[in-house]
Amino acid sequence: MIKGERIYIESLQLSDVYQMMNWKKAEDILSREYHFLTTKDGNVKGWYEARIARKNMKSYSVKTYSGKVIGFISIRDINRLFKTAVLGITFDMNYVNCGYGTESLRIFLDYYFNELKMRTLFLDVARHNKRAIRCYENLGFEHVRQYYARLEDEYYDAVIEELKERKEEEFRQSFWIVGPFIMLGYYKMRLSKNMYNTVSTKTC
Repeated sequence: MIKGERIYIESLQLSDVYQMMNWKKAEDILSREYHFLTTKDGNVKGWYEARIARKNMKSYSVKTYSGKVIGFISIRDINRLFKTAVLGITFDMNYVNCGYGTESLRIFLDYYFNELKMRTLFLDVARHNKRAIRCYENLGFEHVRQYYARLEDEYYDAVIEELKERKEEEFRQSFWIVGPFIMLGYYKMRLSKNMYNTVSTKTC
């Protein structure tokens, strides 16, 4: 168990996944890619077992001290030779913008570098997600590169409408329309143990 002031982090349990199925979803169509899980109830156990069985992935739940699951953290593509992994993190929308993400990452990063003895942590974040980018930068993550990846087809019409309504050039540059496809811009970011040890963290 990894303890913080308001929350703690522990290995993901099947009962945690069932709690996550009831999380509040984002109203913003562009945030739907961050939804934790959309599988039908009958597939939850299989999803959980398949995830836990993967040797190059670890999954964790973020809980309040009352036992409520409010967040999910994973590290995937774990390379034990080079001591690297890729971070994934998402929260129940009821607990976004409350500082829980910052607190969770602070204690998880200490665990990642000092308990797991890892050297570098990578992550991918959508270019339009300014709040998350600012948080990662404050925690010491640096930009490595940017790239585009295809959005699921089910979002096409809704995203086109969103782009018509929002005129900010920076926002519009986060997307690339290629025929019938929409490509979403991402940043690849990186945090080394040396940077983690020297950066002064801030609240997102």
